[in-house]
Amino acid sequence: MDFSYVELSEEDVAFRDELRTFLALVVTDEVIERDRATGENFDEAVHLALGKAGYLAGDYLDEADGGFSAIRRRIWELEIGRAHTPWFHWGTTAMVAHTMEKFASPELLDEVLPGVLDGGLRLCLGYTEPEGGSDVATCKTRAVRDGDSWVINGSKMFTSNAHNAQYVFLLTNTEPAAPKHKSLTMFLVPLDSAGVEIQPIRTVDGDRTNITYYSDVRVSDRYRVGEVNGGWTVLRGALELEHGTFERETRGLQKLATMTEHITLMAEAVDRVAAVAPDDAAARYGWAGASPGWKPR
Repeated sequence: MDFSYVELSEEDVAFRDELRTFLALVVTDEVIERDRATGENFDEAVHLALGKAGYLAGDYLDEADGGFSAIRRRIWELEIGRAHTPWFHWGTTAMVAHTMEKFASPELLDEVLPGVLDGGLRLCLGYTEPEGGSDVATCKTRAVRDGDSWVINGSKMFTSNAHNAQYVFLLTNTEPAAPKHKSLTMFLVPLDSAGVEIQPIRTVDGDRTNITYYSDVRVSDRYRVGEVNGGWTVLRGALELEHGTFERETRGLQKLATMTEHITLMAEAVDRVAAVAPDDAAARYGWAGASPGWKPR
C-alpha cells in the first residue's frame, strides 16, 4: 500500500482551492520581490490578511478547538510554501503564545492571544546575548524588582523580527548570586516601552535581524511569565512544545525553520555585528574581550 499519497475529500479539495486563490490575491509578485530585496521574511499586510481570514487561528489551534485537521494543516503548509509567503516569523509567535498558555497569567494571555490569532500582535525572542553564545543560561540582562514593577537593563543579539513585533519574550537574570539555572526569569516585554532600542543587522545571506538594547526599561510584574527565578522551567517548556510537535507529526517544516533560524543567526560572525554597533556598545553592554578603547571596525 502506498502511504505517500492521500486522496483528498471534496471538502479538503475545496479548502485547498480556496486557500490557493486567497494566497494568489495577497502574496503578489510585488510582495515576493520586496521580501527578497529587504530580507524581512515578513509582510504585515499579508499577515493581517491571513489573520482576518482565520488561517492563523486554524494553524494555531488544535483540531478539537477549531483548528485545522492534520490533512488541512498539511495542505496549508504546502500552499504557504508554494506561494512563497513571507511568514517565517509566525512560528516564533505561535511558539511563544503556546508557552504563555502554560505559564502566563490569565490576564496577560487575554491581552495577547486575541491579537496573535488575528495577526495584529507578533512576538519575538530575546534569548541570546553578545557574550553568551548558545548558552542562554549565562544571561546577564538584569531585571531588578522595584515595587510592583521590574527595571531591566541589558542587550540581546539576533532578536529577529523585533522591528515588526509588539512584544519580546525576554530572558533575564533576577538572582545573580544563584546557580545560573536558578537565576532566570522570563518576561513578555512590550517593545514600545521607554528604554527599548532596536538596531538592525544583516546575516551573511542578507536577511535582517536585530540587536535590542534595554536601558532602565520598566515593566509591570503582570508581564512576568512563570515564577520568579523559574525562567529555566519556562524555557524548557517552550522546547518541549517544539519537540512535541515533531513527535506528534511528520509535518513540522515551519517549526523546524523557526528553530533553524535562531541556530543560524547565533552562528553569524561577531565582526558583522561590530560593523553596525554604536561606538560605545562595548562600554555600555560589556561585550566579551572589549577594552575601554574598543571601537567597531
